[in-house]
Amino acid sequence: MRKMKSKIVVIVVLIVGLWYWKSPIKAQTTTFDKAIAAAGLDNVTRDYSDSDIIEVEEPLCAYANITGLDTMPQAKGYPQNAWMDVYLGNGCFFRKRAIIDAQGNSSLAFEKKNFKVDFCDDEWAGEVTPKISFGDWVKQDSYHFKAYYTDYLRGAGTVALDLYDQIAQSSGRPWTRALDHIAKPKADARCYPLGFPCIVYLNGEFYGIFAWQLKKHRDNMNQKRDVATHIHLDGTLNDDTFWKSDAIDWTKFEVRNPKELYCMDGTLYDGDHPKELIDEGSPFFSDNDPEVKSRKELTAQVKHHIERLNQMNAVLLALKQQGNVDEVRQAFEESFDVTTLVDYACHHHVTANFDGFSKNWQWFTYDGKKWYVTPYDLDCTFGNHFSGNFVSDAQYTGVCDRLEALYPIGPVDWLANYYQDQIKQRYHELRQESIIDAVNICSLLSEWYTHVGEDNYAREWERWPNSKCISETIANDGWQQSDWSNYWNLPTWNDSTAYNTGNRVVLNSMTWEATAPTIGVKPWAQLGYTDSLERFMTWIDKRIALLDKHFDYNGLTTVMSHSENDSSKTGKNVYTLSGQRLSKPRNGLNIVDGKKIWMR
Repeated sequence: MRKMKSKIVVIVVLIVGLWYWKSPIKAQTTTFDKAIAAAGLDNVTRDYSDSDIIEVEEPLCAYANITGLDTMPQAKGYPQNAWMDVYLGNGCFFRKRAIIDAQGNSSLAFEKKNFKVDFCDDEWAGEVTPKISFGDWVKQDSYHFKAYYTDYLRGAGTVALDLYDQIAQSSGRPWTRALDHIAKPKADARCYPLGFPCIVYLNGEFYGIFAWQLKKHRDNMNQKRDVATHIHLDGTLNDDTFWKSDAIDWTKFEVRNPKELYCMDGTLYDGDHPKELIDEGSPFFSDNDPEVKSRKELTAQVKHHIERLNQMNAVLLALKQQGNVDEVRQAFEESFDVTTLVDYACHHHVTANFDGFSKNWQWFTYDGKKWYVTPYDLDCTFGNHFSGNFVSDAQYTGVCDRLEALYPIGPVDWLANYYQDQIKQRYHELRQESIIDAVNICSLLSEWYTHVGEDNYAREWERWPNSKCISETIANDGWQQSDWSNYWNLPTWNDSTAYNTGNRVVLNSMTWEATAPTIGVKPWAQLGYTDSLERFMTWIDKRIALLDKHFDYNGLTTVMSHSENDSSKTGKNVYTLSGQRLSKPRNGLNIVDGKKIWMR
């Protein structure tokens, strides 16, 4: 009898142990468990762990605990198997196997790195995967987690994407103007990523604030993998590599779609190590295998479409020399979707996205003839700089002397010279719609900050104390920081050059002025800056005021109210054209002087 009782106790213990391991509601034994309880997420009512389709509302802020890893991946190409417990809010939870790898390019040099997660329902083979969607996002089984290490908000780039989403919805997403070339279009496809904050823990301990983001998957681009005209280009696409070069540098950018392409040497195309696509001139073009032959023929079609795009600059130059503006515009509009280019320009102007004209833009087509552009990585917006060493004043487009400047690269150069009126008109429209608006944009920034929460920011600075945005720049004796005037004409600091008082130089993308004769002394002793939500809001106020002046916009003026002691403020001071303050603007739609004002 005693043995029987012992067996029963063992069985009960095993059952309870199994339930405990499977259950999302565990005893508070780790920092993660305590954080979940503190956030009010431990009351799980919908467990999707065994579901292959997960459809939930977009979280305000998710929490995820990664287990099975000693450390997070530090370099791409070394995927690791792990488990992820994910709390999404509204009682939603799932525990899934995950294949985790580092993600990004230049950002991999930073201490805190991006990573990607491939969720799977098999033994980490990645062949049986769940389909997960948030709100009206397209379903995916893989997502990116962006570290935004150089950004104080750890998500300002995602907020810039939210703003672009508003702009794009106002004019219609790119594929809506190419429906004839899309079979069964996905209404939820964006053609650009979106994201929400996610607080990531590693083995129960705080790891960092991340942005959980959509990937550059063909489903989000509304493209098919086997259609020769559904082309998606990603990577370094500037004048030297593509737009104004007679010889395309195929190694500098990736053809993300279609898939299963071939190279000139007969090898399969690898986007991580791109090479020139195959065409009829390759000795490896012919093939006895019908399937391989078909893929090579499709590849040649893709290549010809890309080459035609590359040749457009020469075509436009020839028409320009003939002096016929209408013919230039007609040819330009046959090859480029002006609507998305104008939207891209307006978004650039308001966010100062100075790093969006080389490798951080997405180019794609649905018919092989007309090309569209959307943004991707927006870490250099609202004054942020990719180095993380400083923020730029609102009057500069990054480190450029001209507020209104569109970088003279490729199609944007032609846009700036032939479509300024359209850019101005679109800016006015977006101001009237209260999209480019201090209240709207500062509300988006404040919402991100509030959803992350002060406690998580405190944990972030404790976990990543070397972040430049919570530091300061200290100049060496004999030097002081200078403004960016005449930036492009300044020499780079040299340790063997003698500098006199007043001499100005550039170092680490910053300008410096000698305050005394000096030689061999580097301008800075420490790089960094002390950032805040208040700085972002002030920057937006100043930026829009400058743009209003540049674009001759005289509509309703909105003035933000800021307080260092209240970081959750979202701009409740609204003024009429006559300068009268509305004492109690309500959330939602307000009509002031005949204009629509949205308050959050």
